[in-house]
Amino acid sequence: MLPHIQTMHLPRLRGLHIQTRSIIFTGKELEAWGSRNGWSELQHLSVSRASHLIPFISRVPQLTTLHLVADHGQGMQELEDYLQHYQDKPLGVVDILVYNHSSWADDISDAIYHTMPWSILAKVSATLTNYQSVHQPRVVFDPGYLTLSTDDLSRFQVLCPGVTDLTLDIDFTLEHATTNVLEHLGHFDRLAHLMLYVHRPSQRAGPSQDNPLSKFNSEADCGKAFGLIIQTRTKLQARQSLRVGFKEVCNYDVMENNWHAPDWTFWVNAAGQHKHRKRGTDQRLNTLSSIRAKLVSLSCQELARDEQMLQLMIDRPQISDEPTYRGEVEAQLSDYRREIAHRTRVGGMYDDDSQTLYDRWTQART
Repeated sequence: MLPHIQTMHLPRLRGLHIQTRSIIFTGKELEAWGSRNGWSELQHLSVSRASHLIPFISRVPQLTTLHLVADHGQGMQELEDYLQHYQDKPLGVVDILVYNHSSWADDISDAIYHTMPWSILAKVSATLTNYQSVHQPRVVFDPGYLTLSTDDLSRFQVLCPGVTDLTLDIDFTLEHATTNVLEHLGHFDRLAHLMLYVHRPSQRAGPSQDNPLSKFNSEADCGKAFGLIIQTRTKLQARQSLRVGFKEVCNYDVMENNWHAPDWTFWVNAAGQHKHRKRGTDQRLNTLSSIRAKLVSLSCQELARDEQMLQLMIDRPQISDEPTYRGEVEAQLSDYRREIAHRTRVGGMYDDDSQTLYDRWTQART
């Protein structure tokens, strides 16, 4: 398809979501598109491989939202080597960064190093306000699952001091380290919204007497964790109010219908009292079948249009003041993206980056 991209009239996109693992565009095709100012107005970008970000570097001055997948750090070293040659803002003015990855304690050092996308964070630190670190797949992990340490959090806070919204995974198999991480999160004095995806201890390991939060599965446990965070913020005299959401990680088929909705939300009211609210699931479950029926009836163009509209709603600053409404919109967006991914899932994963699905299709017809 490269000859067509080099000669035909191409649109200047505002949003591009390459979410399938199959090769839709090769690196050369994306570079050719970008060389013709195809990315000059791009605001939202989602890529399923870290190396796919390279053709966009220094060509996306208006980029505000970046969603990157790098399982086990794959492709991150190549991206880092490329980014080091650029100064200023080679990734635009990104204020929302979503980093999907999965790393285990026995991974190679490169994967462990890229538990946080440090090379990207260094380039967007001046504008970043919302960082979401998301692991895949979401299951109940045994001990050994790699999560952030207090050193990681310290480095992140220094690098990106303007972050007000933060989403992280936290592993409650780590005993005292878990308590230290919770207390350290209290040092983020500008933080307004914190979402924690809680990985429970292995069922085989049993509860730990050293870790009061090792059986993290109830309202009381969420309250204890919230208390540790607030205790630190109180000592620092942080003025920014904070809402903390807790989502217990379980099997995907259980979580998929309320992926982004916290099970419990905690905050401190004007009187200094700790308040909380539990997620209501009845309405969501009762309307699930009708939601799927609606999505199935939409055309691909309608799905893409509505997905973009929902994303724009989430990006509006006003929605940050309404966490419940934001959760509902994010849940809708997740439904739409799941349907889009279902329709665009073609074939398996291809290791050959020299051909796109378009190339394979045209070859099959000749």
